[in-house]
Amino acid sequence: MQAKNTLTVLWVLAGLGLILTVLPSILVFIGSITFDRHLTLMTIGMVLWFGARVMIQSIENRRETDP
Repeated sequence: MQAKNTLTVLWVLAGLGLILTVLPSILVFIGSITFDRHLTLMTIGMVLWFGARVMIQSIENRRETDP
């Protein structure tokens, strides 16, 4: 049960990371945010996405190898 809750939280964080990598580009294009803010949000999104995906993959690999 604990791993399922952890995976749910990690998937939400990964989704947030993806949103933060796409949305800032659109917001810069329409002029809602500055380019500096865009870089900051995209960096945060990248770290969230890759960090969450590495942890998800680790948990799923461990689950497959456990008897």
